[in-house]
Formats: sequence, structure tokens, C-alpha cells
Amino acid sequence: MDSFIIKWWVAGFSALRWVSPFQLVRTALPKASASYGFVDAWVVGHLVAAVAAWFFMSPKCPRLLAWLVLGYGGLRVFEVVTYNLAVLFVHPVGTDSFALRSFRRSVVLALHNYCEVFFWFAAVYHHAAGHFGDKATIVGSPDGSLYYSIVTMATVGYGDITPQDAFTRWIAVAHIAVS
Repeated sequence: MDSFIIKWWVAGFSALRWVSPFQLVRTALPKASASYGFVDAWVVGHLVAAVAAWFFMSPKCPRLLAWLVLGYGGLRVFEVVTYNLAVLFVHPVGTDSFALRSFRRSVVLALHNYCEVFFWFAAVYHHAAGHFGDKATIVGSPDGSLYYSIVTMATVGYGDITPQDAFTRWIAVAHIAVS
């Protein structure tokens, strides 16, 4: 029999799944989304979306579009983190009908998710480049924002680029926390 703490985490992740766009699509389109191919396409499609957001999300992007794209990116990062934690800790004790196909596939999908997360954060840094003081021109370029995202996610922190205000410090803290 599972302990209280296990039951508590299972209940928490079961509730969090309803914040997930994937779960909402699975509910709305049960037959279409019930295949492993759909899951694969979902993961790869979102990686492509994150790469596109990183590349196009410059400081000149219209505010409303930036809020929508980066807001969805934040929701995706939350979904990736909660889903992967649920697979690691909760799925074996849950009774979800969407069973794991193989551990190899799960690791490959998790690697796609990992890359997606650093591209979503690179999109945020690219858009918020003005918050990096004299390094704004570096972070404002696609390669500079990707560099900063990877250095932050790896928790290396070379110190050559640092956040200059509370907003970008909290983004970096969130980035490190989900790594």
C-alpha cells in the first residue's frame, strides 16, 4: 500500500494534467490523440514551435504577439516539467490508459522536451534583450540568446552576460529551477 505522500503526489499530478494543453486536446479529440504517433508529432511540433519562437521573438516583436507566444511557451515549459515528473514518479502507480511504450522512446521524447525548454527560454531572452544592459546587442541576436539560454540551463554561468534587473533575474532563476 502506498503511503500518504505518494497518494498526495499522485493526486497533485492528476490535477495538474488539466492545466496541460495536451490533456485538453486528448479530451477533445480522444480517438485522434490516442496514438503514439500523435504524441510524437505533438513533441516534435512543439520543438519546432520553440525554435521558431526563439528565432523570431526579437525585441521588435509586437507586444500582444510576444505575450501570446511567450505565454504559450511558459505553459509548454510548465507542461513539460510536470509531465516528465509525473512519468518519473507517478505514472508507475497510476492507472492511466496511456501506457509507456518503451523507456528508449520516453528518453528520446524527454530529450526533445529538454531542447524545447532551452529554445523557449532563448525566445524569452531574445525578446527581453533590453534587460541585459550593455550586453543587449548580444542577447538580442538569435545566437546570443541561445548561448545565454544554454549557459543558464547548464548552470555554468560564465559571467560574461548577467541579468540587469529583477525581471530577467527571475526568468534566469525559473530557467535554472526547471533544468
